[in-house]
Amino acid sequence: MSRGIRKQLLSMAETLDDANRLLKKFFLKSVVEEEAVIGLLSDCQDAAVAIGNRIESLQGEGTQSVKELEDYCDDLYQMALLKGDMAMRRKFLKVLSARVKKIRSFMEAELSDRWEVVFLPYKASMWDCMESVFIAANKAPNCKAVVMPIPYYDIQENGARKIPRYEGRLFPKEIEITDYREYKIEEHVPDAIFIHN
Repeated sequence: MSRGIRKQLLSMAETLDDANRLLKKFFLKSVVEEEAVIGLLSDCQDAAVAIGNRIESLQGEGTQSVKELEDYCDDLYQMALLKGDMAMRRKFLKVLSARVKKIRSFMEAELSDRWEVVFLPYKASMWDCMESVFIAANKAPNCKAVVMPIPYYDIQENGARKIPRYEGRLFPKEIEITDYREYKIEEHVPDAIFIHN
């Protein structure tokens, strides 16, 4: 997982804390706007589900973060059922605030704080110009280096015919190659990308 994704997920968890502060403001009013409260609780639940889904897609199932997010969603639902009971809602707000702190704490512990660096060579014969940077990144303890050769086309002189080429199998055997059809850059959001030319 890239540092960018980690930062984004932690920021989303921070917005849950912001929402709790907003709920507190709603509950301090003499007349509570129920529609606004229910809307905010629903938005919080949507955000918590999105965070949980993203964590599971990157880390797999069974993390404490996701378990806490699920419990948080249950708490939000229980608070929605307490319509009109301000005393209980204020108590529940403390539960929600504590839960968000736990979520953030688990996320900080479980989400790796490593650079994710992707190398996009296309010609195996030109790998030597990236190799030293790859070796350094691969040796760094706080870095995940991904080598993902990309396809290219040879174009005939008249431009009429494009011949597809892929040299992923021609790279040195000691380098773990990632298939370009399986690694989604937009999902992984790497911290750095190295390309030829």
